[in-house]
Amino acid sequence: MKLRAYHCTEFSLRLKTDRGNFAHEKFFEDSRIADEAASWESGEPLNLTSYTRNPRTVDYHVHAHLRLAKGNVVVRINWVPGVFTGPRDSRPPFAGDFLYWIGRFFKSNVSPASVIASYSFPTSKYRSGVSLPMPLIFPGSSGKPRTILGMTFTAEFRGASRATIDTEIMPDKSIWGMIYASYKKGFQTLSPERLLPEFSKELREVIIKR
Repeated sequence: MKLRAYHCTEFSLRLKTDRGNFAHEKFFEDSRIADEAASWESGEPLNLTSYTRNPRTVDYHVHAHLRLAKGNVVVRINWVPGVFTGPRDSRPPFAGDFLYWIGRFFKSNVSPASVIASYSFPTSKYRSGVSLPMPLIFPGSSGKPRTILGMTFTAEFRGASRATIDTEIMPDKSIWGMIYASYKKGFQTLSPERLLPEFSKELREVIIKR
């Protein structure tokens, strides 16, 4: 799966859960991060990078941030465009499998989890479904028009308790888009491979190909 096929510039998953839901002892058995266990316990963040395994099928790498704060494990995982293959002796997990790998250390119903997907579309090939930019004169104002550059829309996705789509016309003649969705369970399934095709169907209603 390739992010650029969906015009996705970043895909992010965020969650916070009680430390009892995280098998931290098993997690830190990995020799690559075993020396980080003590500092992580003291509140220092653990930053991980997951490399691209096959550039022909995957065009992204992963950055992950795990931190212990006030008895909670805070996790942020970012799927970032760009092939990053790493050294020859790199070991799994690779970017395409990172969510499945880290999900093994958490209980299945960890929640809530939020997903943010950001997009960029060139206005030479796409247009806003709502005529943007749009002038607006506020009642009782001096009469000088303001310009509406963006809007927020509601959306519905399977399993999401709340979801929105934001769009904005940017100075570089592109349309910026962002989808936010909050889920109550099953964070291990919230991968870009599963969600981007579903997100794309909703996004095509507000950002339309010319």
